[in-house]
Order: sequence, then structure tokens, then C-alpha cells
Amino acid sequence: MRVKTKFWGKSMEIIPIGTVNVILLPSKSHYQWNKITTCVHNLFKGERYVDIYGELTITETSGNSRDQLTCKITFDKASYWSGSQNEIHGMVVNNRGQIIERIRGRWNESVYAGSRCIWRA
Repeated sequence: MRVKTKFWGKSMEIIPIGTVNVILLPSKSHYQWNKITTCVHNLFKGERYVDIYGELTITETSGNSRDQLTCKITFDKASYWSGSQNEIHGMVVNNRGQIIERIRGRWNESVYAGSRCIWRA
């Protein structure tokens, strides 16, 4: 994993380049995903805060390709004019493009798959 950085005067973006791979034992399930951009705002003055944005794609790459699922989650970039800070939305789809589950929430509070909470801070 490599990292590219951009300094904008009052903020700094950290942009990971590459993918992460994990193999879970004993099933040998292989998962692969990309990392997304992190930006630290107000580095020198004011209240510092972190914004995470971009599209995260998680793929199960082992096993039968007929059963393969992909999860795509969009981390919305915070905007001064909107109240959508830290929001995420996405879906899990099968290899035929059918939506299996919708994902929504805020990455700093809780994440839901449909109406079921799957993660809470």
C-alpha cells in the first residue's frame, strides 16, 4: 500500500494507492478492497476535523464466481452548505447485478444494512 498526500494550505489529503487483501481461515475466504481518501481540515487554526470520502469496493474473490458478492459504499464528501457530514450509502450486489442489501448511515455513528444495525461507534 502506497500513500499520496496533497497539502492545500489549511488541509491535507491522504490518498491511499492500492488494495488490501485478507484471507480468513479456516474457510480461506479472500476479501479485497480499496482504501479511500482521508482529509484533515484546519491543520493550524480552528477546530480540526477529519473527512473521509470516495467509493469503497469490497469483493469476495475466492470460491464460486456464481455466488460472488460485491459491496460498493460511497462516503460522501462533507460540504459546508449541507448537513450531510460523514454520510455513507451503498449496496451489496450479486454477480448478476441484483441488489441483495442496501447500506446507509454515518461512518462515525452507525451503519445499517436495510433496517438492521450492523455497526455502531
